[in-house]
Amino acid sequence: MVRLSGKNMMLPSDSVLTFGKFESLHLGHQVLMNEILRRAREKDWISAVVSFFPNPRIVLGDPGYKPLFTSGERAYTLRRLGIDYMLELEFDRGFMETPPEKFCEMLFNDLRGRILAVGEGIRFGNGRAGSAAFLKDAAERYGAKVILIPHMGEPDKVSTSFIRALLAEHKMEDAAKLLGFPFFITGKVAHGEKIGRTLGFPTVNIETPPEKFLPPDGVYATLTRMQRGEKKSAFRSVTSIGIKPTFNQNGGHRTVESFLIDFTGEIYGEELMTEFISYIRPERKFENADALREQIGKDMSTRETIGEVFRL
Repeated sequence: MVRLSGKNMMLPSDSVLTFGKFESLHLGHQVLMNEILRRAREKDWISAVVSFFPNPRIVLGDPGYKPLFTSGERAYTLRRLGIDYMLELEFDRGFMETPPEKFCEMLFNDLRGRILAVGEGIRFGNGRAGSAAFLKDAAERYGAKVILIPHMGEPDKVSTSFIRALLAEHKMEDAAKLLGFPFFITGKVAHGEKIGRTLGFPTVNIETPPEKFLPPDGVYATLTRMQRGEKKSAFRSVTSIGIKPTFNQNGGHRTVESFLIDFTGEIYGEELMTEFISYIRPERKFENADALREQIGKDMSTRETIGEVFRL
């Protein structure tokens, strides 16, 4: 899959498109993706998803908003779905003033959209003046076609905001059902304080992008994926998010650390994907290192459950 970013982008051939924020690429979004994929294959055209960066909510007055998935993570998910192109338009105050007519020109002329699939309640352009009816009229002038996709399920149930609420409540399994895949984070392995080594459970410290949404502090059963060259590996793991209160008496910055079960070796600088399977327990301060070591041993008992879920 090709990922393009900027304000003036073009595609090399006729395409089947969709556009939207697509913050989570949940099952409702995937209905759109499957539709454009099906029609692109029928016509032997390009399939493309047009989205925005940064997330419009950040520009519209919530600068601290952290999207569920980064641009790279969304590109990865679209690649897995089979999409050919991901195009990210720069979303700023200037872009917000784009008239619906100009936006349609980009879709049907610059991006050579011949079929456009969108949700039936779509609104776009300056002042949200563009609608599904507007798109259909514009498409006809360009010799293109618009497909309207009904919302999947109850609007308040299959939505990014509802998935965020589930994750905030540690309901990882329920969130995965609506996403169609486990919530995940990606990041490079960095040098940490190496506290885990002193406890007999060496962990990897994962650097996550500052703009990335993270689940609440706590300990989670996870699956860690890595790729070295052509070799892909997956390890059962236990991941802790928090400030390590047992050792940081006066608080500290949030970290993400994972203990990879049945793995040995050095992987500093490697990019890892951590899939969150279930919530184990809250982060808490222990009386001493021995008490923490005992608890970590209990946390490890989740590994058989993870293996059953993913049939590793």
